[in-house]
Amino acid sequence: MRLKPYGIFFLICALLTASGCLHRSERQQGNIIEKEQVDKIKIGTSQAQVKSYMGAPLLLHPTDPNQWIYVYQRRLSSGKFFRKHFILTFDSQGKVIAMKKHNIEANPTSLKDK
Repeated sequence: MRLKPYGIFFLICALLTASGCLHRSERQQGNIIEKEQVDKIKIGTSQAQVKSYMGAPLLLHPTDPNQWIYVYQRRLSSGKFFRKHFILTFDSQGKVIAMKKHNIEANPTSLKDK
């Protein structure tokens, strides 16, 4: 039996698709959040200073534009998952009035892909 050119093309596509299903790659998403950056931000820090330290936020709160949300996620090829959150709330003059930190101290590079 002889394969026509389009048959060879579909066979190659099927093999490439199947081989892609066997390997999951590591993924990083969001703002990289380092403890040193977060430590620079205090109550009263301006929005401009925050942007210079952290970059633009990944998210703005849907009902409160004065709340900036920084998120970092890392998923290893083994399936292990790591997430950091840093949420800032600003007053009407654009100064930090509240901060929430989650998992900031953790170091995602210490995760082992086993």
